[in-house]
Amino acid sequence: TNPTYDGHSYPADYGVGCKAHDQTLPPSCNVASPPDWCASSWCWINKDTCNQCDGTDATKDFCGKSSYFPDANLYFSYPACDSADTWQGSAEEAEAQGCGCIASNGLTNPTYDGHSYPADYGVGCKAHDQTLPPSCNVASPPDWCASSWCWINKDTC
Repeated sequence: TNPTYDGHSYPADYGVGCKAHDQTLPPSCNVASPPDWCASSWCWINKDTCNQCDGTDATKDFCGKSSYFPDANLYFSYPACDSADTWQGSAEEAEAQGCGCIASNGLTNPTYDGHSYPADYGVGCKAHDQTLPPSCNVASPPDWCASSWCWINKDTC
């Protein structure tokens, strides 16, 4: 049977052998400008027989547990296929783990320190503070003003 994630069906050989399994697949890689990890080769590995993967944080640079299919106890590896792992730590991985950006902040007229903020402040991954007062609308704003971020649901993350 073909595995499914988030309503999308994947090929029966998804993750078998070293190749760019995600290239052109939904939900993240079938877009005009896909993330880097979409073109990277990876494969499923057996963490019980792979001495470089024990499923702990100490070995996460070599392998990771599938967040698309967490109940299947599947582990993947990019380094096993001579690729850099740009999936782990990505916004897409966070979303697959239930840590994605929320769709609504529930705020109507957010204010801080007497300054008004846009109604969509914190919704979606972007540099929300880039030009906002009081810290980021100055001649030399701090570096964090240009950093992308979003609100998340702490109960699902």
